[in-house]
Amino acid sequence: MVWIDPLDGTNDFVKGNLPAVTVLIGLSVNDRSRVGIVHNPYSVEDSQKGMTIFGSAEHGAYRVPHSREMTKEELLAREKAYMEPFG
Repeated sequence: MVWIDPLDGTNDFVKGNLPAVTVLIGLSVNDRSRVGIVHNPYSVEDSQKGMTIFGSAEHGAYRVPHSREMTKEELLAREKAYMEPFG
């Protein structure tokens, strides 16, 4: 099963609270979550910059920066950063 929420935080989006808006994508196989992606296109510090976090139970979670100003080459050259588990 694939689930997609193209505008998680619709109420915040309407109110202009853009840092609270995300795009969510998930993949389940045989009723078990396998992969998840959260894309936050707007950061608190700079509305032109955001971040994408993706991960799986087998491989951990990673983040990559995002900016609407990036060229296609810059987007493809981004380095992913491993996110240490917490708690």
